[in-house]
Amino acid sequence: GLSTKAARIVRDLAPRHEFQVIRCGGVASGFDVEASHKAGILLNQWYTGYFEAFARFGHSLYAELASGLE
Repeated sequence: GLSTKAARIVRDLAPRHEFQVIRCGGVASGFDVEASHKAGILLNQWYTGYFEAFARFGHSLYAELASGLE
């Protein structure tokens, strides 16, 4: 996706100062965060996906998201 391409461009340009790509949008599961990490994206912002997941899992949502990644 676009965020993966952005991470590749930043990696290729190798800026002298720290520059992070932030994935925003399309983050709805732990697998999305894992895919971002594999692409070199360390920061993820989620909004709609968070509220949808919270409606399903409540306060155990982070444990639920991480359980599929183990």
